[in-house]
Amino acid sequence: MECIKYHKLEEGEEQLEICVAYSLGCYSYLSGERCRRGYYIHFTKVKITERNGYSMKELSIFSPDNFKVMALEVKRKSAKVEELVRFFVMATSHQMHEMYMQNDRQGILDLIRENLK
Repeated sequence: MECIKYHKLEEGEEQLEICVAYSLGCYSYLSGERCRRGYYIHFTKVKITERNGYSMKELSIFSPDNFKVMALEVKRKSAKVEELVRFFVMATSHQMHEMYMQNDRQGILDLIRENLK
């Protein structure tokens, strides 16, 4: 998983981490649902602290604020498609950050569906 953008959240030292990842597809052990093969955009709240020249990233795996969205369903991994998704995230990260702050997950999903078909 490659993390592309970090945006400061209003509350405290937390930041929003936006990452792009490829999944081979599977079944979720937690929900029992089928995960489709393709590229996902992950939204994770993290806290990055610096001590003695080292950076430490803290996150809560099961936080309700963390989620992932299917960006593109594909049959196989592709460098061109991955670059397209990364470019999309770079271009729209501020807009997605604003939607995240308003808890507008449907807006994020609509933005992705409109631009990555």
